[in-house]
Amino acid sequence: MAMTTSEFETLADAALEQLAKALEASEADCDCEPKGTGVLELEFADGSRIAADVVVSNADPKRTFLRLVPPDALAAEFREQIAALSTRAAYFKFHAALRELPDFSAYLGPGFDPRYLAQVKICPSAEAFVAAWQDAQAGRLPRAPLMEVQIPSVYDDSMAPPGHHVVSIWALWAPVKPAEGTWETRRQEMGERMIDLLTTYAPNFREGFAWMARSPVVVLGSWIVITVVLALVFTIKGRYAGGHES
Repeated sequence: MAMTTSEFETLADAALEQLAKALEASEADCDCEPKGTGVLELEFADGSRIAADVVVSNADPKRTFLRLVPPDALAAEFREQIAALSTRAAYFKFHAALRELPDFSAYLGPGFDPRYLAQVKICPSAEAFVAAWQDAQAGRLPRAPLMEVQIPSVYDDSMAPPGHHVVSIWALWAPVKPAEGTWETRRQEMGERMIDLLTTYAPNFREGFAWMARSPVVVLGSWIVITVVLALVFTIKGRYAGGHES
């Protein structure tokens, strides 16, 4: 997992706090309280309650069905099938803010339309794809991960201050569990590797950072899905914390 239980709980509690503030600002007379099963319940002054008939989970199946959904809500056979799921590899996600756009003019030509940078794929060859997969299978941090660079602020300038941009990178592939060390100790190293690699394509990339998370890389399990859970309430405390439950 890319996020510790403590970090996840801190994030969830912060989200609950923001929800409570929003409810207070709306002048709705209600209490917001997470229950022991991860259910979030809204109870109004008149005694009425809000419950969801359909809830969408963006957590991986194991986290959703084995940890967030009460065991007695699912058939034993179904839980066994979920428990048997295996992840062979995962993905990286990288977030940062930039003072300037990456300079891809060596590939896109001088004066290129900045909107081209909304999505850029870095995959030099089929051999590079295979090499990244083999590294992940062996538990190694990929020497040259494949990257999909997304800069949505080239279309939506409200996402960053004037002249600045936000960037997120999906990268393939990541070992679910590194053969040496843990993701807690090695994701900073992987972030630096991704920065170095991208700087070979856009020379100003490293110098252009306005902000980068202390540990910029999050490892996401390959079983990331959008799961619809019927007749259950799953919000905030069940938010995806990164990583596949192996």
